[in-house]
Amino acid sequence: MASYLRKFRKVEYFLKEIRFQFIDALRGIAALGVCFHHLLDSNTVLEASLRRHVPSIIQEVVSWGAYGVEVFFVISGFVITYSLRNVPITFSALGRFALRRQLRLDPPYWTVLALALVLSCIEIHFLPHSSDVLPNVSEVVANVVYLQEILQIKAIVHVAWTLCLEVQFYLIMIAVVVIGGWLGIAFRADRRPFAAVLTAILGVLSLLVYDERSPWFLSFWCHFAAGALAFWAMENGSARWVAFSYFGIFLLFCIQDGVPRMMAGLVSALIVLGLSRGDRLKSWSLGWGVQYFGRISYSLYLVHFSVLEFIMRGAYKVTGENQWAAVFWVILAFGISVVVAHLLYVTVERWGMSLSSQFKQVRKRQIIPAIVEIAD
Repeated sequence: MASYLRKFRKVEYFLKEIRFQFIDALRGIAALGVCFHHLLDSNTVLEASLRRHVPSIIQEVVSWGAYGVEVFFVISGFVITYSLRNVPITFSALGRFALRRQLRLDPPYWTVLALALVLSCIEIHFLPHSSDVLPNVSEVVANVVYLQEILQIKAIVHVAWTLCLEVQFYLIMIAVVVIGGWLGIAFRADRRPFAAVLTAILGVLSLLVYDERSPWFLSFWCHFAAGALAFWAMENGSARWVAFSYFGIFLLFCIQDGVPRMMAGLVSALIVLGLSRGDRLKSWSLGWGVQYFGRISYSLYLVHFSVLEFIMRGAYKVTGENQWAAVFWVILAFGISVVVAHLLYVTVERWGMSLSSQFKQVRKRQIIPAIVEIAD
């Protein structure tokens, strides 16, 4: 019995999810950065008034928030690779993993998609001179299944172009892990170094074809790969040389091309890798406020632009180009965005997370009886 309990505790520790508080904090900072960037640089009707009133130094700092997207891609690479670390290379296990990811992604996005359509209907009804036209059924379906960028259809949710890439990242990463597993079996070795090499090769190709306007995963894979390799370098010593080699190549491209977005991804990955020593990824929270925004970051990212655009267009009809009024509307839009994001998080996103965890329990129930049998 004592032997069984010892083995059970080992399994329990093995299955326990680790909370990387700094990753949550970084996610919150990235969400706030994107949100503030769109508050001053969203092509809304009040943008000109805001730019005349807000000091140039603040505008410059806020413009850096656009790079929060690259930080999100790095975080995604780290988290997805961490989530796949113990998933067996079977169709059922990988299928459950893909389903869990979509259950985390889809419900909040579909809710905001419906909200954006409702806001568009209200705007078209009350602002007859609005140039907006409601999308047809085929356009809505394309947005629902994340194909709007590939099919070059107008996005109903402005920020959803990153979700189109995220879905591609998940599928490609599953393929990378599968191929790495096959190579590991063939060479009777750990699958992680093989998967790391494949990830890095795709990352270098991504750097070579980098295009911020592309709807395909490869142009942005360099950031996702940086996050994935940061995790593998932290977890597996034999994969570190792959990660460091990739980061060196990444740095050379940043120096040569001077693209700030590329540098944002690299710096984020290196910070994550640096803090992985001494468990600081788990202990550095940066305060409860940052943790809160990290928790609602996905919901805030989804809702903020639709809320901002709706309020700004309505506000213009009320106060025109009044500069002080524009500042007031921006503050109000941010506050409402946070409230709506909080409601979306507690009512929809957490429900999706709970539903996703139920599919995760299947793997646990399958593993623990096997250990019990061994202990007996």
